[in-house]
Amino acid sequence: AALSLEQLELAANVVDSVHGGSLILCLDSDEAGISAIERLCSGGILSKLIESKAVHVCVASLPDGFKDPADFIEARSNNGRTSITAAGDALWTEVLDKAKPWTDWYIDRVVSLYNVDDTKNETAKIGR
Repeated sequence: AALSLEQLELAANVVDSVHGGSLILCLDSDEAGISAIERLCSGGILSKLIESKAVHVCVASLPDGFKDPADFIEARSNNGRTSITAAGDALWTEVLDKAKPWTDWYIDRVVSLYNVDDTKNETAKIGR
């Protein structure tokens, strides 16, 4: 697993005292990263975290073309020509501030797996 309940609880302890109880997950945007977040959502780990800690969990999605948050920071810092602080600010405003509650993210993800172009009113088919 990408993250265990114990790791998330440790992170929740930090954000509860520093960031007002909001934990934002921003994993790699490839299939492995997306699958890891899906497992956290569907496996009950995030539900257990919320039950045990007073934390609000959100999921942030990177813009197209970025594999992970480090790629985003590197691109926004123009490979070191712009300050890392400015690149970090860009991550907040362009990605993290747009994070969705984990339940909304998961519902959107599940719905996106269905064929919504079913014009014959047939049962939707799951496909990737």
